[in-house]
Amino acid sequence: YFKDANGSALILNGSQTWNTLQDWGTNGSVQPLDFKAFVNFLTAHGHNFTLLWRIEMPKFCGLPITESAPPDFWSSPNPYRRTGPGNATDGGLKFDLTKFDQGYFDLLRARTQALGNAGIYAGIYLFTGEFLKAFRCSSDGYPFTGANNVNGIDDGYTTGKGGVGSIGMTAPNATTALQDAYVEKAVDTLNDLPNVLWVVSEESSPNSVWWNDHHISHLRAYESKKPHQHPIGYATINGQPDTAMYSSDADFVKPQAR
Repeated sequence: YFKDANGSALILNGSQTWNTLQDWGTNGSVQPLDFKAFVNFLTAHGHNFTLLWRIEMPKFCGLPITESAPPDFWSSPNPYRRTGPGNATDGGLKFDLTKFDQGYFDLLRARTQALGNAGIYAGIYLFTGEFLKAFRCSSDGYPFTGANNVNGIDDGYTTGKGGVGSIGMTAPNATTALQDAYVEKAVDTLNDLPNVLWVVSEESSPNSVWWNDHHISHLRAYESKKPHQHPIGYATINGQPDTAMYSSDADFVKPQAR
């Protein structure tokens, strides 16, 4: 439950799927989503809320959508430019984490704006710890793994599932500085739109409490200097009690299912 600027109660109800911001596809082929049809689906069902997810790996592995041999997926666009020199583990050029791909942010704005024009609020996921935990592989091209960028940033990932060094810190470092710059770019992109609700991540790892709190704090401080301030959400941390969320500075939380 929220309250609008006039003091009226606002209940957000909706549905979502995971590829409504970035386009997905198998076998290295990314298929564009008919986003207009998705918006029409929401409005036809009387929904006024949905989620726009960000998948942080350009390739994520073993999504369990089939009974056997779960497929790998590719996603695009991504927030960082692929400049090289050299190739990342997914076969594309390495990322430069100091250079943004404007196409990603243009798409983020266009889809958030399209939802707003239809009277639909958008929960904007800045990060996606859930996918980092469950769907990593040695060829995923994750930008914050050393083999995949030209900036000397390395989350320590080697192989297998897991690999969440980029969200498991307990103090600011070079990784959080780059993440902060990305968050600021997202705020600059969407601040004037009234239908935005920020969410730091989803189902992140047990050691991500400091990281979640950092991004809530930084996001609030940065947006406080802007014309508009939007609600900031905190979603489940697996392996942590919900008290970690309730004691935070978030405006709303998504507790674990009971």
